[in-house]
Parts: sequence; C-alpha cells; structure tokens
Amino acid sequence: MMNAEKYRRTLVGEVELIHKLLRDADEEAAGRESSCSGWSVLDVGRHVEVTPRTVAGHLIAHLQGEPLPQNEPLASTAGRQEVLDSLDDGSRRLNEALGRLGDEALDGELPGPVGPMPGRAVLDLALTELTLHRCDIALGLGVPADIDPTTAVAVIDVIQAWLLLIAPASPTPKGPLCYLLSDGSHEWSFRFEGTHWTADACKEDRRAVIAHGTPGRLALALAGRLPIEQAVDESSNPVALSKLKTYLPGP
Repeated sequence: MMNAEKYRRTLVGEVELIHKLLRDADEEAAGRESSCSGWSVLDVGRHVEVTPRTVAGHLIAHLQGEPLPQNEPLASTAGRQEVLDSLDDGSRRLNEALGRLGDEALDGELPGPVGPMPGRAVLDLALTELTLHRCDIALGLGVPADIDPTTAVAVIDVIQAWLLLIAPASPTPKGPLCYLLSDGSHEWSFRFEGTHWTADACKEDRRAVIAHGTPGRLALALAGRLPIEQAVDESSNPVALSKLKTYLPGP
C-alpha cells in the first residue's frame, strides 16, 4: 500500500514518462496508431494531458477549502508542443499538490471525477489513467511498456472493479465459473454466479481457472492491451482463460 510520498513520486513519474516518450518521438512516430483503438500516439497525449492538471487543481482547491476549478482539455487538433507544454505544467502542479498531501488524507475523502471519493481510490484512478495511456503511447512507438509491481497491483484493483461494474449481459459462461489470477503475492477473482459477476473468492467446489503471471503483464492484459495468454506464465485451463476478455471486455 502506497503512502502519500510514494503516490507523489509515482504519479509525477508517469507524467514525466509520457512527456519523454512524446518529446523523443518524431512526427512520423507521433502519428502511429497506439494500442488505444482508433487513436494515434499523439491523440493519446492530447487525451491524457488534462489528467495531471485536473487532479492537481482539485487537490489544491480541496486543501484550501475552495470550489473545484474547471480544467479544459486541449483541442483535439493541438500540436505536440502544446501537449508537451501542458504535461510540463501538469507535472509541476501535480508535484506541488501531492507534496502538500499527508498520509492522513489518503484515509479520508478527496475530490474524484464524479464527486468525493476515498482518497486512495482517487489517486489510484488517476494512476490507472496515466499508466495505461503511457503504455498505449509506448506500445504505439514500439518500446517496452513496463509497469512496476506496486503500481500494477493498484491498476489491477481499479480494472477489476471496473470490469465487474460494466460486465455485459452477453456472452457469459455456461454455468458458474471463476477466474483466479495471481502474481504470487496477490490474488484477483472474477467469479460468475450464473447470472452476474463478483469479486468473491473462488471456491473449491466451483469450476476455477487459475493463472499466474507478473502484475505488470496481468494489468496490461486485463486492460485489453495484451492478449491474456501472453500475460501468464502458467494456467490451469488455457482455452478457458482465453475467453476471459470476451466475457469482460474493456476498459
């Protein structure tokens, strides 16, 4: 579990990595298709540049007891330098805001995308947004999209909740089924009860598909950036495992 200082270093670090990837890409590379369907590398940058500015603005306003500001994203036609300048600004503001945040704030409420939320959830959502889109840019540029284990665990927790929330009514498994993913230290369950999905632990008396892999690759697979078969080192049922993202697409 991250403390406030770890969140600061990790979130600001992700913004800096996005900035570096876009700064080092030439015009041709910036126009390549990213792993975020339908978006170029630069499109992803245009989309994510507002996140650090928004999170920082909301945190500072919250700490000062002021109304939350409205942060407008750049135009969809913004050039690469505009995106880089915004990321620079967002990185500085985010570093300042998170530097003022104490560990006690993580256990209270902070302003989230749709109103007050548990503090850790707010920062984990921002971290997921930045990390996955940084990986989208990296994969589009053909460079490694690594996620450190601590960040990956937080990202998987967010993705798990999101996938279960938006699980489609069809297709679904034929009968109860439980997927158990593990990195050796953490476990994530996706359990189908016959009518709905839950995060309840897999039970011995139910059909279970057990798979092990590194948290970074599991995060990319659950986010749809990597085939699940390529993300695991071993699986009790590879055929059934390959259907997980058919049942739980997105995010």
